[in-house]
Amino acid sequence: MSTYLFNSNRLGFREWQEKDLIPLYKMCSDPEVMKYFPTALDIAEAEQLMIVMKNEYKKRAYCYFAVDHLHHKEFIGFIGLKWQTYPSDFNPSIDIGWRLSK
Repeated sequence: MSTYLFNSNRLGFREWQEKDLIPLYKMCSDPEVMKYFPTALDIAEAEQLMIVMKNEYKKRAYCYFAVDHLHHKEFIGFIGLKWQTYPSDFNPSIDIGWRLSK
């Protein structure tokens, strides 16, 4: 049985797992990856991001999914959808988002 909820030819989309925390933290603390974000994330913020995504998936059946490169079987980042409610003229909305390791 596949661990993936769905996949493309190269990518597997799955639920978040505890083993994703360190690779997520490394990606989100990388200055090149986070160049256009207000700040890099520390380990606690990366863990909180994972918790939010797990809860989003339980609540809405979608989130920024953890993504593996199928050939290497390794975590490369996240891609998906997220319900957004931050103050803005266009919210509430569903955001298309991604963050990938370099």
